[in-house]
Amino acid sequence: MLKKFVFGLFNFMFRASIAALVVVCVYRLAMYSYHFGYMVFADAAKEPTPGRDIVVTLENTEDVLDLGRILKSRGVIDDEKIFYVQERLSDYHKKLVPGTYTFNTAMPPSEIFAMMGESYVDETEGEGDSQDQEELPDYLQGGYAGQQDTMTEDGGEGNSEPSEEGIIDSEESQQDDGGDTGEGGEGHTPLTAGAGL
Repeated sequence: MLKKFVFGLFNFMFRASIAALVVVCVYRLAMYSYHFGYMVFADAAKEPTPGRDIVVTLENTEDVLDLGRILKSRGVIDDEKIFYVQERLSDYHKKLVPGTYTFNTAMPPSEIFAMMGESYVDETEGEGDSQDQEELPDYLQGGYAGQQDTMTEDGGEGNSEPSEEGIIDSEESQQDDGGDTGEGGEGHTPLTAGAGL
């Protein structure tokens, strides 16, 4: 009897310990997820203003996680994983340009991305303008206006010439009138040669 009681108590304590461990793990995971998501969208700087200026030379910006580790080691950001997610969600994803930058510890990640992606945006805008100018379609380069002028001139000349249908109709009407007079219709006197003599 005592053995059953001890075994039941041990079994209950074991199950309670497992349940408590699961609750603690779920709580820790929920708190970490909340903190992680909050920091991703909070866009918070490492230090309050005025902060400290830190000069960093970046040679490779393709591996954003490695870039975040460099910035974290130099004291620019707090967490490279948060920096990685923020870069993927920003407008400068895959647009960070290598170079030497002067960061400030009071700069939020959005300003860091804007600073590193500014030269990329300037280059792409310049290329886009040149391509737009080179690849203009014909109707924007004066071809369409020239076609319109030609069509207008052709239309004007066509309107000035009498139509063949109008000529045929007028000839038929004259023949019909002549036929009526030739048959001596009412109210018409046929003219004969030497009638006045």
